[in-house]
Amino acid sequence: MLRAVRRIVAPFGLALVLALAFQGPALAATVNVSIVDFAFNPTTVKPKQGDMVLWTNNGNAPHTTTSDGCPGTGTVGVALWCSPTLNDTDTFSLAFSTAAKYPYFCDIHPSMQGTVQVNMKANPKSGGVGTNFSIIWAKGSIPTGFNADIQIKRPGSTQFVDWMIDKTGTMVSAQFQPDSGTGVYQFRSRLQKGTGGASDFSKATKITVS
Repeated sequence: MLRAVRRIVAPFGLALVLALAFQGPALAATVNVSIVDFAFNPTTVKPKQGDMVLWTNNGNAPHTTTSDGCPGTGTVGVALWCSPTLNDTDTFSLAFSTAAKYPYFCDIHPSMQGTVQVNMKANPKSGGVGTNFSIIWAKGSIPTGFNADIQIKRPGSTQFVDWMIDKTGTMVSAQFQPDSGTGVYQFRSRLQKGTGGASDFSKATKITVS
C-alpha cells in the first residue's frame, strides 16, 4: 500500500533543534521473514527486545505463522501468536518485548518450522563484586496475560536456578549485586502464559565479575 507523504519545510536552525530534541533511544527495528513454499527464510531470527518481526507470504500456497501452543494445533508452548491463513503477499507482524526462545511453525504445513530468539541484556557486562548490574528481560512491558521467569547460573554451578519468577506488567528489569564471588554469572528468561504454557528459555546472557 502506498502512503502519501506530506513534506514539511522548516528553517535549517529549527530543523536542527528539532532533530536534537528528539534524539533518544533507537527506534524499534523490523526484522523480516519471508514465507516461501515450503520454509521460513531465515529459519531463525534474532530481534532485539521491542523489535517487530514481519512475516510475508512470498509463496503460492497458503501458510500461517503459528506459535507453539496455539489451540487446536496439538503442540505445547506459550501460544503468543496464532496468525490467520496468509495467502500470497499477505503479512503478519508482532512486536517481541520479552527475552525468550519462541519456536513456531506453519499450521497448514507443520514441517515448516522457525524460531524467534530474543536475548536478555545486562549493563554493565563486567565489574567487581560491589558492582550493581542491571539485568533486563523485557522492554516496556510484558504482554497482558503472560509472565516472565528469569533464572541464574552462578560461578561454579552446573545448572540454572530460579531468580525472578512470574514477573508481569512493567517489571522488566532488576538490579543484581554478585552474591557468589568472582566469575561468570549467566541469566536466561522465558515467557509463560498465565494458564500454563511457556516458551523455551532464551540464550544465556553473561556478566563477568572480577
